[in-house]
Amino acid sequence: MPTLQVIHYLHGGYSLPQVFSVEDAAELREKHGIYGILSGTLPLNAQQNSFLYLPLTLSLEEAFFLVKNGHANLSVVESATNAAVIALKNQDLQSPVEGNYVLTPDQFGVRPETPKDTALRWLLHNAGQVQLSYPLYEKLRSVGITVLPGARFGCKYVGYPGDPLRYHSQHLVTEPLRYTDDTVNLLQLVNLTRLGTIVKKSVIVSGVLEAPTKLEQPHKQKQKQKFDTVKVFTIEWCGFG
Repeated sequence: MPTLQVIHYLHGGYSLPQVFSVEDAAELREKHGIYGILSGTLPLNAQQNSFLYLPLTLSLEEAFFLVKNGHANLSVVESATNAAVIALKNQDLQSPVEGNYVLTPDQFGVRPETPKDTALRWLLHNAGQVQLSYPLYEKLRSVGITVLPGARFGCKYVGYPGDPLRYHSQHLVTEPLRYTDDTVNLLQLVNLTRLGTIVKKSVIVSGVLEAPTKLEQPHKQKQKQKFDTVKVFTIEWCGFG
């Protein structure tokens, strides 16, 4: 199973997940449709921006998908500064105790952290950042759209019908909105749809709904169909140019 490496910083934050193994990167691409971005460079390579190598950096949405569905392990590595501070704290705590009496691990009443605990702590820390984007990411994957970052087109994602090395992108995906609360900037929407027409791509606009509670959801609806948390609209600029 592929392993995602994450660095835990002293201030409490985490780095983006990265993959350092060629075999793991190939498995993510071939079995799970996760492509990421190659970010490894050589300091003296004049063409380092054109020929990048490992590590493979994943977005939070890609990492959430893998960890949530059990397709990858998450390994959290303490940064050098963080590890040094922890070692000093442990040394200060143990020094006055060691000269007086000996404590056994059972007396502390604390169990060691397991890999599942580490993954859960990482998921909870980053949940707020992907509150809207992850439901959209799952929705796009469920309909067969491969997702890559869309910064070069000024949007959230670029959607492909399959492997990006085999197909051209077909969709420009905007930043997801709260379906009932956020407003749509019509000027930006027109600009993006006109850009999409020029580059032969449609624009996907989405809104994320809050799932109804058990009291709000009709009994028949709960039994027959699953509540869809993401509403998706496809827009094209027609009759121009």
